[in-house]
This record gives sequence, structure tokens and C-alpha cells, in this order.
Amino acid sequence: MDIPLTFELPIIPQISCGHSHSIGIGSSGEVYAWGNNTNGQLGLGDLINRNIPILIPDLILAQISCGFSHSIGITASGEVYAWGSNVNSRLGLENLLNRHIPSLISGLVLAQVSCGHSHSIGIGSSGEVYAWGYNENSQLGLGSLQPERSVRDQINRDIPTRIPDLTLAQISCGTFHSIGITSSGEVYAWGYNGSGQLCTGDRINRNIPTLIPNLTLAQVSCGHFHSIGIGSLGEVYAWGRNIYGQLGVGDHIEREIPTRIPNLTLVQVSCGPYHSIGIIPSGEVYAWGNNERGQLGTGSLQPERSVEIG
Repeated sequence: MDIPLTFELPIIPQISCGHSHSIGIGSSGEVYAWGNNTNGQLGLGDLINRNIPILIPDLILAQISCGFSHSIGITASGEVYAWGSNVNSRLGLENLLNRHIPSLISGLVLAQVSCGHSHSIGIGSSGEVYAWGYNENSQLGLGSLQPERSVRDQINRDIPTRIPDLTLAQISCGTFHSIGITSSGEVYAWGYNGSGQLCTGDRINRNIPTLIPNLTLAQVSCGHFHSIGIGSLGEVYAWGRNIYGQLGVGDHIEREIPTRIPNLTLVQVSCGPYHSIGIIPSGEVYAWGNNERGQLGTGSLQPERSVEIG
């Protein structure tokens, strides 16, 4: 479909989309899932796809994040549940077995979580940061600058592992990179940097969280190979791959440093693999980038630099 569909459900104040599945949280914390279920990522106890939202029984959540084919949720008390594909240990459950129902990650208490393609990163109540899953591109940020240790730590982690010397207020995981924001707005980035998506001014991967100089953000979202951030006044910056115009800067040139999107003020932004969608203060929605499958919601299949939906 090329136009948004409205489901006959209670109000859902929060939703997260994976590659081909979606999970929403209702106003009382009840959880609904729909879409592809090949790896049990819907948490319904089977592998049957659903084309309408289905209630996940016996689960109440305060936050949800969907990866490529896995899902992780946090309860109001901070307990963490994971389900779906566990290839590369992305669930944080100590082995490689897929889970078809929400499974508790014992001993882990989080305030926030973000799922990448096959890695996950969570923030504790005091800002401490834990990472687990796939680490081929150092997207877990667990490397070291010490000469006696490998500079490029590419070892997968099957349980949540503390990233040393890092305290964050927000985290976003891309496919193979991660970006976090501190409580003061400082921005740290790590992982794969082949298209400049780390905003470090080069194409060199980073194995530890690396401070991005002269950039202060209130929010960030990571796509496949691009990233977009919002400043404290709503100004919008974009960097990384731009083959589909997903940076919204009016061309298809990749950026290795934050580039201001002109004439755009946002309160929220979310990046898909190759497209981006943002909300302005009045609630209007703008979309740009790849639109081959109608993912911009504009009623056509044409790519857009920035277009209002509605």
C-alpha cells in the first residue's frame, strides 16, 4: 500500500519497526505485534506471519525496539525481555537459540534500548551503557587503546557487556554503527564508517566511542549507512551515505561531517535503511530518501528530498 493504514486498536503511543515486522505498545503497556515472524520476532510463540496487530499475551512494556529480525522490550521497572533471531547473540541470552516468546535477560536493568541489524545497546538508570551481539565492525564499542590489547575488538558478545568510561542519555543503533548522546548533548560514535556515518570527518572505523567535536545534539537516529541528528533548537544535521537523497540536503553526495538540512526544524526524526522521516513542531510529517516501495508515505513511488505528508 502507498498510503498509511489505520488499525482498529486502542491508542498506541509507541511503536518500533524492524526490517519487516512492527511492534507497538498500548496506553496501558499492552504489546501488539505484526508482520514477518520467520524467526519468532513477533513473540507470539510460533513462526506464523501476522497481517494484523496481535496482542502478545502476558507482556506489559514501557519501551520497545526492533532490530532486523529481533525485538527487545523494557518493562516499567527496567526488566529486559528479548525475542526473535539470536544469530550472533543479538538477544543477549548467552546462546544462539532463537526465542519465540519474550525471554527475560536476567540481571539486566535498563532505562533505554536500541536494536541494530544484529547488535543491541542499552542504557541503565545511571547512564551506564551495555552492548551485546554482532561485533564484526566494532559496533559494540568494546575496543581498547591499550597497546597490550587488540586495537580492533571484533568479538561478538553473547551477554550484555559494559562499555567502559561511557555514560549516555540516548542511544541509536544503525546496521553496523552506533551513536550516543550524553546528558549535556555531546555526541559519541563508533563502529563501521565506510560512508562517513560516524561523522568523524573520515572513513575510518572506530572500535571505541569517539567524541564528535563541535556537535551538540538532543536526539539522533541511525539508518543503514547514514545518521541524522536534531539540535537543541530543532535544527537538523545529516551525514553518511546519500545515494537515495536520504540526507535531505538536496543532492546525492555523501557527507563525513554534520551538514545542516536547510529550512527544516524537527522535534523528532527516525531513519530507515535508506530513508528518513521527521516531525515538525506543529505535528506535520516530512519524509525524504528512497521511496521504491512507498516507504515515504507520499502517495507515489518517487524519491523526495523533503516532502510534507498529509
